[in-house]
This record gives sequence, C-alpha cells and structure tokens, in this order.
Amino acid sequence: MGVSERENIVCDVLKCLERRLGDYYSSVFQEPLQTLTPFRLIERPFSVILFLAARSPSGLRRFVAKKVVHHQANLSVVREKNQAVVEYTVLSKLHPLYQQVPRCSVPQPIFVVPELELCVIGCVEGEMLVDRLRYVRFFTSVKGFRNLCQSYFDCGRWLRHFQEYTGITLKTVNTFESVLQRCYERVQSLEQSAQGRIPKNFCAAIMDWLTEKIRGLEGYPVEVAGRHGDFGPWNVIAGTNGITVIDFLGYKEEPVFVDVAHWLMTISDENVGLLNSKGRLSELRRQFLLGYAREIDFGSLAFVICEAVQRVISMLGCVVHPTKQYHHRIEAQRRFKRHVRWFQLRMEEVSTCPKRFNDRVGSKALAGNGCQDIKR
Repeated sequence: MGVSERENIVCDVLKCLERRLGDYYSSVFQEPLQTLTPFRLIERPFSVILFLAARSPSGLRRFVAKKVVHHQANLSVVREKNQAVVEYTVLSKLHPLYQQVPRCSVPQPIFVVPELELCVIGCVEGEMLVDRLRYVRFFTSVKGFRNLCQSYFDCGRWLRHFQEYTGITLKTVNTFESVLQRCYERVQSLEQSAQGRIPKNFCAAIMDWLTEKIRGLEGYPVEVAGRHGDFGPWNVIAGTNGITVIDFLGYKEEPVFVDVAHWLMTISDENVGLLNSKGRLSELRRQFLLGYAREIDFGSLAFVICEAVQRVISMLGCVVHPTKQYHHRIEAQRRFKRHVRWFQLRMEEVSTCPKRFNDRVGSKALAGNGCQDIKR
C-alpha cells in the first residue's frame, strides 16, 4: 500500500469516526466527545488498524478501528461477504457469552460502518501472545514460561467455548469445499514461488491426494462449527487476567479441526527454532490440548485433511515472507523441508491409506501425529 493511499484511508476513517463516535458518546454516555486522537497505526496484509484516544468530560477511553483491505490473497473472502459486518456480528454474539468464561474474552464491539468496511471495537490492553514465545527458548525465565503455559491452556479453553457458542453440528463432506478451495489457492501460489525447491508435479500431487482423502468422507457426518479464520498467537492478546482473541476476518462455518490444526501447526513450526526447547514446546502443546478438553483422533481422515492444509499454508509462508536474519532463513528452510517430507511419506502410503471414514490414515508410523513431525 502506497503512502498516499494509506493517508487517504486514514483521513476517510477519521472523518467518519469523529461523527459516529460523537453519536455513540451522546447515546451511550450522555456526554459530548471532545477530542479524537489517533496514536498508532498498524498495516496488515488484509487490514489497516487505527488506535484512537477519545476524550470526554468523564475521561479518556481507547478504541480500535479496523478497516478491511482488499488483497489478492483474500478476494474470495471479501467478495463473499462484508467482513467488517461479519466481525461485528460475531463479536456482538460472543462478547456477552465470554464474560461468563474465566480468563477468556473477545473485544467489545462498538459499531460497524458497512460502506467503509470498518469495524470499531474497544481497545484491549496486554501483549501479543506471539511475542511471549521467547520463553520457549533455552535458559529463559521459568516464570515467564509458566505464564505462557497458562495462556496456551486459556487458548485451548477459548477455542472449546468458541465452537460450542457458534454451534457444533454435523454436516456432509461438502463442508470441506471451502477448505479445499483455500488450499488450492495456496498451492498455486506455492508452485509459482517455490520453483526449484519442490519435486516436479509436487503441488498437483498434493491436490490429488487431498481430493482422494475428502472423497473417503463421502456418506459420513463431519463435525462443523464457527472457524476463526486465522487462529494463532499473533491474534491473541495476553494480559494478567487472561487472553483476548482478536481479528475474525474470514469467519465462517467449517470443520472443527481447522482451527485446532492451525494452532497445533504454529507450535510444531517452532520446533525448527535453533534456540527453542522442544521440551517446552511439547508442554505448550499439552497445555493447549488440556484446555481444549475435547477428544481428538489425530489419525482420522478429517483431522489429517485439515493438518495437510495447514502444512501447505506454512510452506507458502516459508517462501513468500523472506527474512534478512540468517538463522531465521535456516529455520524457514528446515520447516519447508519437513513439510515436503511429510507429504512425501503420506503419499508413499497410498496402498495403506483408508478408503472409509472409520479407517485411520496410513501406517502406524504415520497415524496420530497431530501436526507433529514424522520421524523415520
């Protein structure tokens, strides 16, 4: 996004917010809004986030205005529904429900401006959970790691309640259509970006393999619920009173394992970190699953399909988000190779892969890893 485009967006947003927040203060607080000052701007690939300080006779309050940005990678999502309205609707339903759940919350929705694809929420104090992953490194604070474990337990509990609140139901295999389409888009990008780093016809083989696995679910029920869209530690704010999950861009109903596999893959990917303790990462995984407290068959067709999609997304991230730091480049290369090897081993097991829903995927050596690396 260019400087002039960014300035125009901020200017349009501020003009709208001064009027809308003024009306909000009059109706909710019965007092005038005196000043509205932006104090921080964050540009993400799919959104522009503006932090605001609003002053009135009763004091200072902080808000966050999030404007959806159309990007080549999210066009299928933003064209389907107005994502600002989707997020506001979801938060309006979830916010009062999470007030009953210890240490788990979502931001308070304030209002939505559909024509600007703009959603305004209450500001949440705390630290991004992804920044606390420094405590998985060797020789870092034991107390800091304990707090990190608590946050991961809270995230598991948050996801369990999220799926319950959005409604866990049984659907047909067609519920995987959006998952497969999303994977296909990532595979196309991967094929263009990773030339020379993947075997010939590797991307086509991934799609054929996934299509076969999804076909194996035909005629059997699939558990579905609300899917966050990007459930990872970069979208969780951790504080002394627990965690708050933010950014529901792309929310829709999909298989329950999508968010679970996404979160577990973020832990698995950290295993390539040169300074990271595998023992601490294993404990984070355990704490998350304890908080989630729902039985998961990691060898089931439904889970392995979701895991495979997350591995494709992780592979793409390794090649489209280059870093200048040498050790991070090494870690990305190791992560990429591990995912390639996972797919190769899976596809070598064609003769033992299940044809029916109740069968487990692959041999005993490959089944039930749950986003952990296969060791051969």
